[in-house]
Amino acid sequence: MAIKIIDEKLQKTSLADVRLIIETLERNRDRIRTLVNMIISTAGFLFSANLAFILLVIDKLVTVSQFAIILFFLALLLLLTTLVTSILASFLKQKYTITSDLKFVDDLLSIYYRELRLMRLSFVFLICGLSILFLVIVIIVNSRINIL
Repeated sequence: MAIKIIDEKLQKTSLADVRLIIETLERNRDRIRTLVNMIISTAGFLFSANLAFILLVIDKLVTVSQFAIILFFLALLLLLTTLVTSILASFLKQKYTITSDLKFVDDLLSIYYRELRLMRLSFVFLICGLSILFLVIVIIVNSRINIL
């Protein structure tokens, strides 16, 4: 991650101050943690709603195709995976010792990229789970329309 500050005359370039880089990385990590918290909230809500619907279907013995039930459980599994990867993304597991400014920036960058990868992965799982839930709703509505 090369960061350069251009001086006012736009003729010379110099490397950015280490403190500025560290501050920028910390702000970006805060953004990632905020997005991860939103993903956790959304996945948790959808997980609860999906589980409640499955329990309703089982309790009332509503006739839903077995394919739809399998898709519901697949969506439930994807949402659970979303929750797990999001929680992993928000934990700082790597321990490091500060020996120099450059080593500290390098450690922060590795943590940042790890959190970013896990956040992207959890977002992909969330989108897949939402897509499957939408597909199941379409299947159920279509089967109800055909019955009437």
